[in-house]
Amino acid sequence: MNVTNFTISEYDWNKMEAEIIDDATKNESGGKTWFKNKEEFDEWAGDMFWEFLTVALESLGGELE
Repeated sequence: MNVTNFTISEYDWNKMEAEIIDDATKNESGGKTWFKNKEEFDEWAGDMFWEFLTVALESLGGELE
């Protein structure tokens, strides 16, 4: 895999964040979800999850605006 420099705008970050939370808290097929709601996800994720995600994106060449 070859990843080069890319930019993630605030809009992109918010969209990505919404997708992550949606995936963690909703299951359209009726199966079990990871978390019951956004508050439970936030309690688990805290600041560490988002920090890890930021570090991972930056290590791949991402520039966060």
